[in-house]
Amino acid sequence: MATLREIAAQYAVAQPQQVDDITVNAPVLDIAQFYPTNKGLHHAYEKIESIGEAALVAMDAPLPSADVTTALKTEDLGIMGFKIEAPVDKLADLYGRGTDAFASYLADRSPLIIRKSAMSVESQVIALMVAYAKEVGNIVSAGGSGQGHAIIMARFTQDNFCGLYDPNGFGQGAMFDTLIRCGGGTYERKADGVICYGADFKSYLDFLLDNPKCIGAIVNIDDTHKPTADMIEDMLADAHAGEDGVTRIITHPKSMKYIRAIKGNALSMTVNDTNISRAVGSWDQVPITTSYNQGTNGLFANVVLA
Repeated sequence: MATLREIAAQYAVAQPQQVDDITVNAPVLDIAQFYPTNKGLHHAYEKIESIGEAALVAMDAPLPSADVTTALKTEDLGIMGFKIEAPVDKLADLYGRGTDAFASYLADRSPLIIRKSAMSVESQVIALMVAYAKEVGNIVSAGGSGQGHAIIMARFTQDNFCGLYDPNGFGQGAMFDTLIRCGGGTYERKADGVICYGADFKSYLDFLLDNPKCIGAIVNIDDTHKPTADMIEDMLADAHAGEDGVTRIITHPKSMKYIRAIKGNALSMTVNDTNISRAVGSWDQVPITTSYNQGTNGLFANVVLA
């Protein structure tokens, strides 16, 4: 497995700055672990359904039969992409005329769009994590009945709870393939008839969430319904924190006050102490990653649990 930065260092040598555009405002995408697909735009993997086990037996007694039962599954890779169209008159006014002017237009516009797109993708991934935690039953409610904050525990593991990327999808040496429309010429935009230059940007990335032992979540958190230390400990246990893979607690910066409050309640000070620090960077050695892309201003719709 590798981070997007490590993938960019290997494959995106022509435009290495694009990975910064992806991750600068998307910290979860920055720390997530990605695994190469084994079938291009598709990924085949085995999901373990049961594992046999050893047993203590008497001398010369028969050994128990043990095997691993799996199910073959596939995941289709998604595309993070967008198009940019530049009306010829607007382009001429800002940059001049011709393909060189359009190249300058793309160089200025695409980083802004990549950053915004990555933030949107990260928001979707975090929402999928909450939904998956609910699906597999590794979720607890703090008790709120309206919109609320959430704290998520994710353990990225190879092949079943990780990002996916197509190792053959970096033909241009960039995180995004740039496909210039009409051979670099102009065309009439169907929506309004305006004459434009255009380009499509595509990155072949996706997320595979298919291991119930890699996720935990606390939802419906608000100022009168707060998480407890026991809830956080149970969440880490649900996700098997400390086992193989890369583990992270993921939450919104506004949700950190609830974790800090737990630390604050445990602070002990003397008359000689001159500084109060409620900073929290990890819980039981599991790092905390905060993202502004979680929910809407940190809030999710109320999660109804059975």
